[in-house]
Amino acid sequence: MKRIFFLIDEVSRDAVVAASLKAILAKRGVDLVYGNRPRAGLFKRAMPFDAIILPSLVVLESLFPDPDADLPPLIVLPGEGIGGIPENPQRAALKFLGFRFMKGDDRWARKVSAYCLWGRQQRRGFEEFSPHLLDHCHVIGHPRYDKRCSKNARQLEPGDGRIRLGFLTRFSLINPFDRRSNLVSIHDSRRSVYHHLQQEGCDLDAEDLWFTNVQDLRIFLDILENIDQDKFDAVVRVHPREDRTRWEEIIAEKNIGVRLAEWDEPLLHWQQKVDHLIAPPSTSFYDAFACGKSALCLGGLNPRRREHILPLSDDTSKILDYVPHPASLEELFDKVSVKPSSTPSPMPEEVRELLAKDADFPECHRSLDRLADVCMNVLERPGRYRYGAGQKFVYDLLEKRQDFQMRGTVDQGSWFRLDKNRIEWIDNLANPEAGLNE
Repeated sequence: MKRIFFLIDEVSRDAVVAASLKAILAKRGVDLVYGNRPRAGLFKRAMPFDAIILPSLVVLESLFPDPDADLPPLIVLPGEGIGGIPENPQRAALKFLGFRFMKGDDRWARKVSAYCLWGRQQRRGFEEFSPHLLDHCHVIGHPRYDKRCSKNARQLEPGDGRIRLGFLTRFSLINPFDRRSNLVSIHDSRRSVYHHLQQEGCDLDAEDLWFTNVQDLRIFLDILENIDQDKFDAVVRVHPREDRTRWEEIIAEKNIGVRLAEWDEPLLHWQQKVDHLIAPPSTSFYDAFACGKSALCLGGLNPRRREHILPLSDDTSKILDYVPHPASLEELFDKVSVKPSSTPSPMPEEVRELLAKDADFPECHRSLDRLADVCMNVLERPGRYRYGAGQKFVYDLLEKRQDFQMRGTVDQGSWFRLDKNRIEWIDNLANPEAGLNE
């Protein structure tokens, strides 16, 4: 049986896709094996797979520093990538191919057998910056919008009568999951931001990135500390690249009347449980529209913010033009003071077109079938990479040792244990027949 390694880069984002794809491929005689960053680190010793699915070219470069290494066929399936700027396909190219490629080094890009694109907007980035890779590009749609990644209505938990507010954090620069120092974060954001801002002829830099993050966090905390707990049930969902333990600490220490969502629950599953979504400027608003959820953006609460918005950032996403931006806390609480109708409002035609460009909406409801087809096509091509039973034996032993070594560590969105319990948990996310007869 052929084996595919699927790197789950953020468990709450990617696991539901991996689980559903595993169920589909199993019917085609292919074994999909869950992986993560620690598991991929074992490739230096053994790589017993017929294909590898990675979230980006940047991850490929970090895992395999030698572009001439003998590797299995590689499939790039982005975990994020929605929100491309229609008039600037450079954003799509940057997200997919990274800075090294944009500087002219395509050695890693040519190693990839298939790029699975969410929509035609991502394809524009390839058309302009890497047309020689177009034969490897496949528009499959947004995989998390496939109905098999949805949650059954009977699985939703009942509320207590209060209006449930769902808050999304977006502060990984200030609160990174790996707890790296602010000195390192400022150093790296200065270097990476500088490169593409110069191409934009812009005089903004790392300090502007930090201004928007700090300001958003300050407003976020102001809101949380002014919630009427008798009227609202506030739930905070921590970004997968943040350290959720810091949020647990500050909520307890400062006695903030909110609770944290389960860190590993898929985003679209969680969204179904809340009445209103509230977040800083983010591409998460695409998800809100896709599932018919009421949403508000915090980007209008400080007029000075717009002076510090970086080119190509999520703040410039066109979807934000269609999301309400309250100008004060009073206006925000007024807008969420009533539960929304159980019947979602019709999606604006402009939003539908954005989702069509960026996520192949609504055809993305069968995205996983297209992804499975790409996987099968890649596996059927003749290739040079071979591995024996010895490699699998070594890899399995290394897995067991790694599981033992990671006991007692705190699972985070991008660094988590893949032991037997977690694998079973991921398997249970699969909803293989959801909505297929609709």
